[in-house]
Amino acid sequence: MDKVKLKAELEIMSLHEKMDALKVQQWDALIALQQEQIRLLGTLWGTPARPS
Repeated sequence: MDKVKLKAELEIMSLHEKMDALKVQQWDALIALQQEQIRLLGTLWGTPARPS
């Protein structure tokens, strides 16, 4: 029974790590999208966006 519990705990830890990596990836994509939106708004307003 202890081996089963240990295996389950290890699988849960692995899933948490994968979820954390996915969150970081999604945040990076969101930031890139927002930077592009800011750049486009700057173009529309005639003001260059500050480099990131």
